[in-house]
Amino acid sequence: VSGVGGTLTGNALALAASEAHEVLMIGDHPIFDIEGAKNVGIPTIHVDYLQKFPESSHRIQHIQEIKKEIEKE
Repeated sequence: VSGVGGTLTGNALALAASEAHEVLMIGDHPIFDIEGAKNVGIPTIHVDYLQKFPESSHRIQHIQEIKKEIEKE
């Protein structure tokens, strides 16, 4: 529910009656998933299975790493 400009993400927040700090975006594409969420202040975790985007912050390689990444916060 993201989008490059974050418009869809912002709409999803409104629909869920949630604020950005109350949710977490987990996605596998740095532009289509992660950038839109960051644009509206949502924390993100980028699942980079193929290690194509080493410059991405909060990047993991496998979905099983999500719990460990969340516990860091």
